[in-house]
Amino acid sequence: FTTEDLMDATVAELTDAMLGGRLTAEKLVQMYIDRIETYDKALGLNSIISLNPTALEDAKKADELLASGRILGRLHGIPVLVKDNIDVAGMATTCGDVNRRHEIADADAQVITLLKNEGAIILGKTNMSEYAVSGAESSSTMGGTVHNAYDLKRTPAGSSGGTAVAITCNF
Repeated sequence: FTTEDLMDATVAELTDAMLGGRLTAEKLVQMYIDRIETYDKALGLNSIISLNPTALEDAKKADELLASGRILGRLHGIPVLVKDNIDVAGMATTCGDVNRRHEIADADAQVITLLKNEGAIILGKTNMSEYAVSGAESSSTMGGTVHNAYDLKRTPAGSSGGTAVAITCNF
């Protein structure tokens, strides 16, 4: 399974690759981390505010479960990014505000619980306009201005600009 395979892979294709032994959740998570580091950081897209420090560990656990014949759900081993106004236990929920960078969630939001119950791995959090107040641009003190992946002089606009760019870039 290569980075090229990753570009347009569906959840079903990723799951088939894992079930067929051609891919592990750990390798998949690492591929996405590498892709984010290569493109988001290097190009200054600023679509990602933070990566989950336990994502690789969570992926290893998913691989161990799969090896023992246990599948948690339809998203088993699939990494997902979530907007930075959603609580993920152990991660800061800043809503784009740098002053909240030390406010670590002690519990998961309900949507995160549902994703994890289906086996998803929380890869990280996407940038957003601070407190989701701007429809005109995606900029925050925590993550900077989100830049359009096709034209760095432009912003994707809206409070979900980081998510939009992350999807566009196959993060």
